[in-house]
Amino acid sequence: MLYAAARSTEPGERPINIVFADGRLARDCASERACVRRFGVNGRRVQRRLQELQAAEVLSDMRNAPGRLHPLSGNRAGEYAVSILEPFRLILEPADDPIPRTDDGTVNTDAVRSVRILEVTNYHDR
Repeated sequence: MLYAAARSTEPGERPINIVFADGRLARDCASERACVRRFGVNGRRVQRRLQELQAAEVLSDMRNAPGRLHPLSGNRAGEYAVSILEPFRLILEPADDPIPRTDDGTVNTDAVRSVRILEVTNYHDR
């Protein structure tokens, strides 16, 4: 399911495509009210991070945005996190097919134009 944030698009500029891992997560992120109902105090921040992501053209645009996009490792290798409100994170993965890679095999975030939102969680407690 595509997330459609209100935003003006300049000619030639395409926002990043956002899909969700499942329908429930998509519904819970569809509006600020639904987001607050599901995520409590984090709901407004989740909405803000989704809007920032929607404003990006490629995933690497989020590196210097609020929330500090960062790659995960271990059993979450291939996934990325964006900080919401400590210790919660918006977890996502590239959804391009095929996933753009650099010569050394890592994800080329400068070319990722589609992401899948997996969850909002505190993965540190697991």
